[in-house]
Amino acid sequence: MKQFINLHTNSEYTFLESTIRIEELVELAVEKKQKFLAITERNSMFSMALFIKLCIKNNINPIIGVDLDVEDYRFILLPKNKEAFKYLSELSLKKSKNQKIEINEIDKDFFYILDHPSDGFKAKTGFLPNLKNLDNYFYNSLDENDSHAIVLFENITLKVSDQKLLQNIRKIKGINDNKNAKNFEFKCEYPDQIIERTKKIAKKCVYEKEDVSFELPKFVNSLNMSSSEYLRYITSQELKKKKNEFSNYSQAVSRLEHELNVIEKLNFSDYFLIIHDLVNYSKNRPDKIEIGPGRGSAAGSIVSFLCGITEINPLKYGLIFERFLNEQRATMPDIDIDIQDTKRNDVLNYLYNKYGHDKFSLITTYQTFGLKSALRDIARNEDIPVPEVNAILAQLPAEVNANEINKYTQFNIAIKNSKYVLKWEIVKEIAVQLADRPRQISTHAAGIILNDKPLIEKTPLWVNQDNQYPQTQISMDYLEEYGLIKIDLLGLKNLTIIAEIEKTLQAMGIKEEFNPDWNLQNTYAMLNKGWTLGIFQLESVGMTKCLKKVGVNTFSDLYDIISLFRPGPMENIPKYIKFKNKQDQLKTLNPIYDSILNETHGVIIYQEQIMEICQKIAGMSLSEADILRRAMSKKKHELLEEVREKFISGAIKNGYESRMANDIFAQISHFADYGFNKSHAVSYAFIALKMAYYKSKYPALFYGSLINSFLSSQDKVRLQIKEAKQNNLIIELPSIENTTTSVMWKNNKLFLPLTFAKGIGVSAVNKLKPVFSNPKYMSSGPWFLAGCLNENVGNSNIQKLIESNSLRIFGNVQTLLNAFNSVSELKKSSEIFQKGIDEFLDNDEYTANHIIWKKVEEDDEAFRKFQKKYFGDVISDDLRIRNFKYQNKTGVEQMSYDVAYRMIIQIIKVNKRRTKTGISLENIEFFDGYKDGKFWVSENTLMSGKFIVGKYYEVEIIKTINNNYKVTKILNKLGE
Repeated sequence: MKQFINLHTNSEYTFLESTIRIEELVELAVEKKQKFLAITERNSMFSMALFIKLCIKNNINPIIGVDLDVEDYRFILLPKNKEAFKYLSELSLKKSKNQKIEINEIDKDFFYILDHPSDGFKAKTGFLPNLKNLDNYFYNSLDENDSHAIVLFENITLKVSDQKLLQNIRKIKGINDNKNAKNFEFKCEYPDQIIERTKKIAKKCVYEKEDVSFELPKFVNSLNMSSSEYLRYITSQELKKKKNEFSNYSQAVSRLEHELNVIEKLNFSDYFLIIHDLVNYSKNRPDKIEIGPGRGSAAGSIVSFLCGITEINPLKYGLIFERFLNEQRATMPDIDIDIQDTKRNDVLNYLYNKYGHDKFSLITTYQTFGLKSALRDIARNEDIPVPEVNAILAQLPAEVNANEINKYTQFNIAIKNSKYVLKWEIVKEIAVQLADRPRQISTHAAGIILNDKPLIEKTPLWVNQDNQYPQTQISMDYLEEYGLIKIDLLGLKNLTIIAEIEKTLQAMGIKEEFNPDWNLQNTYAMLNKGWTLGIFQLESVGMTKCLKKVGVNTFSDLYDIISLFRPGPMENIPKYIKFKNKQDQLKTLNPIYDSILNETHGVIIYQEQIMEICQKIAGMSLSEADILRRAMSKKKHELLEEVREKFISGAIKNGYESRMANDIFAQISHFADYGFNKSHAVSYAFIALKMAYYKSKYPALFYGSLINSFLSSQDKVRLQIKEAKQNNLIIELPSIENTTTSVMWKNNKLFLPLTFAKGIGVSAVNKLKPVFSNPKYMSSGPWFLAGCLNENVGNSNIQKLIESNSLRIFGNVQTLLNAFNSVSELKKSSEIFQKGIDEFLDNDEYTANHIIWKKVEEDDEAFRKFQKKYFGDVISDDLRIRNFKYQNKTGVEQMSYDVAYRMIIQIIKVNKRRTKTGISLENIEFFDGYKDGKFWVSENTLMSGKFIVGKYYEVEIIKTINNNYKVTKILNKLGE
């Protein structure tokens, strides 16, 4: 057996065709002392960056090729040089677009063309392909007299024991070819000259990774200035306009000059101008795109502020530029932009067209198998019935760990009790191996790439079928290694809500210029009551409780709490509350140290505070302070000791005693890992407070916009409807009074669209448009139903409209169902209907005699059933509760324990039973306009026998500690 070089390997990045992990392949090559290793994914190069990095790290020469589908055959193409690699990338991109590649397209002198061992041209036909230059063509053969013979095996497994996994992953993809797993070999029994020929090819195809530079597009400006000059020009002009926003103008001028010098030194002027331009485009379009006030550390830059990239004045809030961009820490700038999610694609399209289709791309990510999805897929392979699979997987918690699969007791008991127990054991074994492996590509949620030259010169590209834009075949983790700068443009639903509110206000002639430093006591009062639903960063249960405890009164309170409400810093919230509310005396350490912590009530919250302490006490520059802060946060003992010495010596030089310096360092090193980015906190608090302001001032607009953004999630909308009702808003469920596909608003009423009802989609609404636009159809129930049939709206759609109570302007559900049945029958049999809808509807006598239009009393039980069917739960309070003078402001879910509430309830069901001691009890189910509940009535009370199904009562009710309900008094029987 002699050593040879494998020239064809598919890894797990040839999705669902191979079991080979890149890390394990390289590890095996190191173990076998290999100097060359090839990876040839099918039609792609998704594993390239990881493979090259691991090979170089382990002193292995990497070979990158592609196993390409060409016509009806497969060829392994190995590029000889950089030009060949670029062309190979172009072929891969073409393949991603499902375009056919012909043999003459690969007939290039700069490729070695290897015939696939089983699916190549020669392997399938026995002949040589029609290539101009066969000197570059090789195939697997033992014939030592054949000049085209090389060693070429198909490698899709590392070991024979991968057989079950291999068969299962290929079956998931729909491949049932029964490929056999084999050990990955580096030795073979081929003739020496064939092995040597194979080695020669390998050595000529080693991928040479070059040093790369970052090549952002050059920003072209109308003044024909250099990028540095133009950035100086626009920021200096804007500084003059905003002069009144700076309490110390000379400080602002100095800060701007400092930042511009750093940006120019690092050659980042084009980067800032590109971001400035895309924000400017978004904000100044006729249909403005809402952009966030800032994100991450970029809000610490006065250049960002003056370019309009951020809305946060860094001097006003004590934000530090070096936290964002540090000339002593050579990293790329990272400006992330939040964009209203409904318009993000508009911004992408702008960049795609402005900078060139070949210089813009999205970024690839990988969807991996979760344990549950792996279990489901392998169970399908094993033909286990779907209902059984659903039932057994329901025994697993939401988050599962593949390494702990045997610890999930209920899941494993369910398997033991299954008649498919033997199959389930196979499923478990394979699923654990499959978990965390890549399943398919996806697209990074925010990142985009721009480059000065065609991107394909730096990275292979791919077109995912879900996107019109190309995306890198290199994932986010390796972009900088290939000279690519990621810009994050994140779609944010909250900005869409804000944009919709402001658009409506503008239509009403109201222009709001929000300022977080206004006196917003009504807004803070609302937050302190816990009315946080729908507000960015604030609506979680824990955060809501925290706000109520702290009691926010200012903008700074809000960004402090957003920063503290995280694992780790959360433990300081009680201390923060005590000091803020003057319940405890602050301990002083040093006047300068104390003054820095004064704004956060003696608690270190921000990374910027640590940097300021290092600057003022240890005499460091802010660049040095940022490096020290980062070192402290890594918690490595040697590094920590090094920065401690630097801090202590600096403090002593600055006149501090050694003990004081050590005490201060101990304080900041404790908090360094927990410190939050203040620039980010202020930016996100800005969005939160703006939403809260609109919610407190324009509640109908706020809830309407909020619901619009979540119409596809009935669970969330039901919660929003509950809170809206408790804020005295009236919610009209879907009705043909609102024929749009979004929430309509009028005074204190919100009208939900028809599309909120399950099963009524946009296509159904479009079919209804001819009916809505015909006054005759809309004049009565029979005419509407006949019009729907005439316009071919579809019986199913008509039934959904009726059952969801969307036709209530014509009558109740039961009345309309009866009428619909008679109209449907008439259409089938009536001669006059067949002559034409107009003649049918104009014949009032005929219509009256043949259409059943008899008002039937509403069936409350059926009504509730339909509500649950179309809206997921009973959410309508428009039965009779609204007609009563008193309406419920609190539902049973919002009740506090052991507190008596006055409430209107409808009785749904009364079940009688007798206890073992002979006492008769009534178990009464009720509805409060929001939710169902139950309570008991004993025969020896005055309320026994008083509750009648379907009737409405005003009662005094208590919620007990175990979430049961107790009615203590009937105040009124209503509706009679």
